Amino acid sequence: MVSAPELTKAAAENSQRTRTSAEKHLSELHQYTRTNITLLVQWFIFFATANYVTAGWIVTRKSEDSSGLLVYLIIALFVAVCIIAIFFCVHAQRWFANTGQRAEALYTSMQDLEAPFLPHRLYGAVAALMTITLAALVLFWVVLSVSLWPSVPPLPLPHLGSSPPAGQATQTIGQQSTPKSQRANPNQSTSRPTHP
Repeated sequence: MVSAPELTKAAAENSQRTRTSAEKHLSELHQYTRTNITLLVQWFIFFATANYVTAGWIVTRKSEDSSGLLVYLIIALFVAVCIIAIFFCVHAQRWFANTGQRAEALYTSMQDLEAPFLPHRLYGAVAALMTITLAALVLFWVVLSVSLWPSVPPLPLPHLGSSPPAGQATQTIGQQSTPKSQRANPNQSTSRPTHP
């Protein structure tokens, strides 16, 4: 039979191993979450800057600098990318919330853990603010496209398979039927001399 001191020692060792494993798991969660929020903030700064710079170029450009098709393609591209970024930020917010719940469960099960606290609510709030900002950018791009509709010049398209206007055709025919001598000396009179 196992004596009581041996059982107490085995239980203490088991508790210590569980405690060490929980502290290691919490430290890993904290490190992963901190890395993810750092990458998310860096990506958002770059993405928002690209949106602001492109919007500034579209607003301050001259109407003859670029065609209307190019402007609307750029706006459509940024609207699509912003919508994808909104789903990405929502997913990041849920991931921070789930990670925080796991960390809180570990903190509740073990007392006095020597592990860093995971500020998952703060990280989730940052992701939520990013989502709101991206939604505002989508609204801005839509309003900008509507406001630019009368002022953006259309893309010039060639008249393929269509006949030239009647005035140009008549002028071309008249130029081709003009004698070569008259084209060389336009000041020469074309009237015939009259005999007495």
